Amino acid sequence: MSYVLRHNLTGVALQDLLTLFNAHFPGLVPATTYLFHKAYGQFGQYKPHFYCINCETYIGPSETAPQNCSSCNTEFDIENSLKLGSYFLVLSLSAQIVDILEKPDIHLNTKESTPGILSDIQCGAEYQKFKQTGQMGDDDISILWNCDGIPVFKSNNVQIWPIQCQIVELSPRVQQGNICIPCLWLGNSKPNMATFLTAFVAQLKELEQVGIKSFNKSRDYNGKCK
Repeated sequence: MSYVLRHNLTGVALQDLLTLFNAHFPGLVPATTYLFHKAYGQFGQYKPHFYCINCETYIGPSETAPQNCSSCNTEFDIENSLKLGSYFLVLSLSAQIVDILEKPDIHLNTKESTPGILSDIQCGAEYQKFKQTGQMGDDDISILWNCDGIPVFKSNNVQIWPIQCQIVELSPRVQQGNICIPCLWLGNSKPNMATFLTAFVAQLKELEQVGIKSFNKSRDYNGKCK
């Protein structure tokens, strides 16, 4: 969405971008421009989080943004920041996890470690230690995340950098079809990770401390993210 706004894309250009994104991450974004605008409008459920146009220090969402950058004292101007693309998009990770857990065919896996056999993270010694010591309950989940850039076009340096999260307690096949993207950065260079990860880390802390509640036909979940 930030790329669409920043470059005022035509319908054809947007369709090409959606096709490219779906080639890398099937099903994560609408396949057509009609479905895209229907789902997202201007920002949809994503919220822009701003950073300083001068030094890239994290500023935050507009409603809590200070008048000046805390690092270099540059004045914060929301219209100018939007125009220059000095922001990234954030979507509630908690809401995405709840959406996944409330699907009728979703079930959390519980695995016991078998000596000499390692099939995934749940079989690992550290994961099992968390379970055995009670640091992880039956409704608690753990998150595996990564971030990597995707070039948008060969003719320029524009890249999309999504933070992707998977729920470890889902089977590998189910994980692939239920990836969460809580943050999305787009720019001509790699993101400033200290800035980009600020909002993501805040969401993880909230998930660890407050937790989530979800309900589906098979069972209710009331757990935290470890």
